[in-house]
Amino acid sequence: MLGKVLVVDDNDLFNNMLSCFLRTLGYEVEVSSGAKQGLKKSCDFQPDLIVVDIIMPDMDGYDFLRELNQMENKAKVIAVSGGGLLDKYEYLRAAELLGADCAFSKPFSSLEVFGSKVKELMPA
Repeated sequence: MLGKVLVVDDNDLFNNMLSCFLRTLGYEVEVSSGAKQGLKKSCDFQPDLIVVDIIMPDMDGYDFLRELNQMENKAKVIAVSGGGLLDKYEYLRAAELLGADCAFSKPFSSLEVFGSKVKELMPA
């Protein structure tokens, strides 16, 4: 395995698509359908990278990032958003200010670009 990735998103279709894609690239993948569960899984799974949605019903990605920053978790973070009340790029800029290493809008314009960013963020 090339590394461990945790995908945290309330959209099951997105979770399935992204986890299948990451597994084909050689990563070990865990999925969480909510932020609270994702925080617990981040402790248990100890991922190298976390992909987290910003807009989720149980806890938003901003609170997820704040809590993750208080933990001893050293995982890199990619924030993703399809938008909501605000433009999705506003959500993504705010996520980067809270510590996300990069951000992608959903749907991805290119899985290849996303895969390259994952590889770049993984520890050597």
